[in-house]
Amino acid sequence: MLAPFGFNPNLTPINGVGIIQLINRWGVFTFEKDGTGSVTSNGSQITLSYMGPSGPVLPSAASNTISWDFTYTVDDDGMITITQVPETYFITNISGPMNGATYQVEGASLIGTITPDGKNITLNGSASNLFTVIGPNLLPIGSNQSCSTSVVLIWQHNEKP
Repeated sequence: MLAPFGFNPNLTPINGVGIIQLINRWGVFTFEKDGTGSVTSNGSQITLSYMGPSGPVLPSAASNTISWDFTYTVDDDGMITITQVPETYFITNISGPMNGATYQVEGASLIGTITPDGKNITLNGSASNLFTVIGPNLLPIGSNQSCSTSVVLIWQHNEKP
């Protein structure tokens, strides 16, 4: 959910204004042995209609490209934490009503587990994973965005990381 005015402590949108988006992504996570990595992906999204500050906003759809850098840590139990490198996460719309617009995301993170053979990673976000979306005009358009995320990564090379 995108909350243009942010979230209250109980994770409800301030002023009751919340935007529901359904988002699908597909792409590549690259992990380097030094604890850094990058993501390149494509996505599609549907934004449901909502009551904006100026009145009703109609539903829309878009497709986009995404890229960002991250650092990661893995503990002895196979738990992995991925944290976005600041000022590297960009989403560019390639279709839809905001075609050509680029957005920046700050504060993204994922946690999850690695299978014992190292070939699969399951990552999750949670409702308390709050991050900021900055619009093309460099102003926050969602001072906090809460996202319930599920990502499955499958190893695509012959050697283990």
